[in-house]
Amino acid sequence: MKIRLGYACICLSIDKTASHLLTYSHFQKLKEKGLDKLNEVILNNFKDLEEILKFNYLNDVTFYRMTSNLIPLLAHPSVSLNIDKYKANFKRIGEIINKYNMRVDLHMDPYYVLNSVNTDVVRTTINVCKIYQNMFDFMNIKSNIIFHVGGKVGGKKAGIERFINNFKLLPNNIKKIIIIENDDKIYNIKDTLYIANKLNIPMCLDYHHYI
Repeated sequence: MKIRLGYACICLSIDKTASHLLTYSHFQKLKEKGLDKLNEVILNNFKDLEEILKFNYLNDVTFYRMTSNLIPLLAHPSVSLNIDKYKANFKRIGEIINKYNMRVDLHMDPYYVLNSVNTDVVRTTINVCKIYQNMFDFMNIKSNIIFHVGGKVGGKKAGIERFINNFKLLPNNIKKIIIIENDDKIYNIKDTLYIANKLNIPMCLDYHHYI
C-alpha cells in the first residue's frame, strides 16, 4: 500500500489560505466595484494556492484537498461570473500539480446537497459539479469531488433514496469523479458504503467523523 500524507485546505505552517471570501452582502454594497473586488479576491486565492502547493512539495506532502471557496460566489444567481476568465490561472495551478505528481481533490460545500428535497438546491449542486469539472479540465488534471450524502428529511431511508435517484441526474463524466464520505451525525460508514455499492462509486472513510 502506498500512503500519501496530506491535509485539507489551510496551510498553517505558512499561514496561507486560498479561501479568502467575499460575501454577497459585501459584494452588493460595493455596487459597480463589486466585480473588481471579487476579481482581486480570486487572484489572491490563486496566489496563495500556488504557494501552498509549492510548500507541500518541499515538505513531501503529495495529497491535498483544495478549498471549494477558491472562487467566491461561484454559483450565486445574481453574480455574473465566468470562470473562463481564469483559464490561465487554473492552467498554472495544474502545471504545478502535474509537475510534482500531486494527488488533489475537492470537497463539496455543505450548502450543495444532492439529496435535498428542494429541486433548486439539487439543480445548483449539479451545476456546481459541472463547474468543478471545468476547473479540473482547465488545470489538465484528473481529480475527484467528495460528497457527504446530505440531509435526512423524511428519514434516513428516504434521504438515501433521494441521493441515489438524484445521482442519476448527473452527467456521466461527473458520475465518474464522485466519491462519497461518511459524516458524524446522520450517514455512518455502513450507510455510505451501501450507497457506494448501489451506485458503483468509491467511498472515502473519514476517520475523524467516525470517532
